[in-house]
Amino acid sequence: MRCLVLLSIAVLALGGCASDAVPERPPLSEAEKASLREYWELYVQRNPRWPEARARWLAMSEAAQNTLVENLIRAMADEFQRNCLAEARRASAELVLLDRRSLDYLGFIVGDDRNSRGLRDLAVGCLVDIGTPAVPGLIRSLDSARFQARRLAARGLGQIGDRRAIAPLCRRLAEDDNFVVRREAAIALGRFADQEAMRALCRAVAEDREPLVVEAAAAGLGAQRCGGAVLVLVERLETEERAGSSLAVPRALRDALRRITGLERTSAPAAFGQWRPEKHP
Repeated sequence: MRCLVLLSIAVLALGGCASDAVPERPPLSEAEKASLREYWELYVQRNPRWPEARARWLAMSEAAQNTLVENLIRAMADEFQRNCLAEARRASAELVLLDRRSLDYLGFIVGDDRNSRGLRDLAVGCLVDIGTPAVPGLIRSLDSARFQARRLAARGLGQIGDRRAIAPLCRRLAEDDNFVVRREAAIALGRFADQEAMRALCRAVAEDREPLVVEAAAAGLGAQRCGGAVLVLVERLETEERAGSSLAVPRALRDALRRITGLERTSAPAAFGQWRPEKHP
């Protein structure tokens, strides 16, 4: 039988995306400790009465509610480390149900480099499933000193698709000194049918020196069939092919041009450059 966690989780107190420490909270009463221990056993045992126990738990004090989140965070982390992925996902699904109560705790997991990549990915998945309430915290995480936290925040924001993320993602794409973060920001922006996002991707195609970022930006422009990007894509394609660069970047540029123009991927750059969108009456 796995025990109940009644203290703040050590891994979370190490720092994270939203703040530097888990906020202090009043202690649990003795009555709460007794009932919560019984309730947690229902969760561990997969007892059908668990949803009822969860509802009673959430009707208690804020300290009790935080304890539930902490237990589920610890369960998710411990089961993941044991490679019991089904149990880790069960805990993560519970955290999604708890919505805003889970946000800061999940942010700590995302921001702590000592957590495995898989566990942080699982936490980001929870934030994506929570959706709109997670957006402000993820936007703050784009300014984290930890590049992996910035990368995961960009991924989560792209998957949620909230337009509040566009301007911060554009800044990451333009300014971040880590190409992994810039690539993730480009992928995220490619999910938005938005002029500001498309302009940022065009700048990345024109100016970024990292092939993986250029490929991601081109893919986003192609996915949105951004007609205004054709000349920028053609110019970068001509530059890459004159330089005899690896095939990956020209292929990504040609794929984007094919999706936008409808021309064959093997068309000459000049043919792509002469393309104009059809005018409809």
